Amino acid sequence: MRFLWVGGLLGLFLGFVVSLIGPDAMNSSALQEGILIGGIGLLIGGFLAAVLYLIADSVSMRG
Repeated sequence: MRFLWVGGLLGLFLGFVVSLIGPDAMNSSALQEGILIGGIGLLIGGFLAAVLYLIADSVSMRG
């Protein structure tokens, strides 16, 4: 469960950073961009963390 929390929070943080650094989108505020890209980062970060957890669990079960 910790993997998912950490991965999600890192994804959210990176999404917010990308939304602030990237170019402005027409017809949307900086907050809207941060929420959208941060949410996508949250999902991707959580997914990657889950995959890493499964790999680490599989490797630990072998040895």
